[in-house]
Amino acid sequence: MGHIGEAEAAAFALILTLILRFANGILLGMASATETLCGQAFGARQYHMMGIYLQRSWLVLIPTATLLLPIFVFAGRIMSLLGQSEEVSTVSTRVGLWCIPTIYSFIFYFTMQMYLQAQLRNQIIAWLACATFVVHLALSWAFVVKLGWGVSGAMGTMAISNWLPIVGEFVYVLGGWCPDTWKGFSWSAFADIWSVVKLSMSLNINAWELILSLGFLVAASVRVSNELGRGSADGEKFMIKVILSNSMVLGVIIFTLFLVFGKIMPYAFTRSVEVANMVSGLSVLLAFNALAQQHPASGLRNSHWGWLARCGCICEHRLLLCDWSPIRNLAWIPNQSPN
Repeated sequence: MGHIGEAEAAAFALILTLILRFANGILLGMASATETLCGQAFGARQYHMMGIYLQRSWLVLIPTATLLLPIFVFAGRIMSLLGQSEEVSTVSTRVGLWCIPTIYSFIFYFTMQMYLQAQLRNQIIAWLACATFVVHLALSWAFVVKLGWGVSGAMGTMAISNWLPIVGEFVYVLGGWCPDTWKGFSWSAFADIWSVVKLSMSLNINAWELILSLGFLVAASVRVSNELGRGSADGEKFMIKVILSNSMVLGVIIFTLFLVFGKIMPYAFTRSVEVANMVSGLSVLLAFNALAQQHPASGLRNSHWGWLARCGCICEHRLLLCDWSPIRNLAWIPNQSPN
């Protein structure tokens, strides 16, 4: 994009960093439910449920992606509100509209890849990735350099490259290479949608927690570096105090939430009393962990701990591995027969 023009490069960078990555994080967080559900179904040898979970994830993610469309449709106006020049804002409108096919490609790319990886079919993913890379290079040269299509050529290449592996994965799955896990489209995918939504929301909270911790880490690094560059020791000390104070306030808030609502929050993500009790038993530990580690220097380490939602998923796995009967009453591995 930088070879097309400065405004084009600026618009693409802004859309990619501020808007596309935001939508990517939300969809990836919600798509993570597919990874959990398909992994559990494969481990429990409920192979037919993997295809149903895959279809069910599409029913959840497609409306979610549709709700995100306005930020791409009005990308130009958003850039104007952020103080960008008229030229950059105009190009941002075009780039934002071209990103819409990419947004919908995330739905199938994330879920299909998780579905295949859960059954250890990684080779097809690798081959498709290599083929897509070659096609992307060829199309970029043809559309941008040879034909001179500019922004449309570059964004069109990106859209094709995003959808190409998805087409290959659909051919692989629907063509009969996953006979145990894909039994065709089923009306069972419409059953118990709310359970998948709750699990998707819990895993999305994980992604938000990662972004929050990483955001503090980046903010601390940038602001302290700015003061160091100015040679201002007093400014550096002040910024460290401000950032640590903000982090501690956030830690105290999370600490309080865990202590006060530790026994209630688990029921937002599960209806199993056993799972809820296991999670609530960890709420005090999580509260002190959040208080102790909620500072910028521990941003990455803290992100790997997660909090209530992740512990809920861990407890689900523990119940499954122990073959506890309550797991059969949850939405994760229902004893359904394929249609």
